Amino acid sequence: MQLSIHGAAISDECLIGIHATVLNGSRIGSGSIVGACALVTENMVVPENSLVLGIPGKIIKQDPHLIDMIRKNAEIYQRLSQKHKQGTYPIYHPIKEKTL
Repeated sequence: MQLSIHGAAISDECLIGIHATVLNGSRIGSGSIVGACALVTENMVVPENSLVLGIPGKIIKQDPHLIDMIRKNAEIYQRLSQKHKQGTYPIYHPIKEKTL
């Protein structure tokens, strides 16, 4: 499956970091990671299993094991989310911690 957002194509099992920008015409291959605040420029083609960092975004490395990291992080995030919903994971309060 492929997702198109404002003319960009993002393949399966990609991780797009917070505040990353993916511009029109770009294509991100499956199993790729776009780092936080990275800029994927117009019409940039990111091959499968690539790590993109920087402004403008550059392919730092290609590694078939990136997909394993994406899956592991997703599993951890889902477990933490369930713990928070159940109230079994303590919420960190920096102000309360300072007063103890």
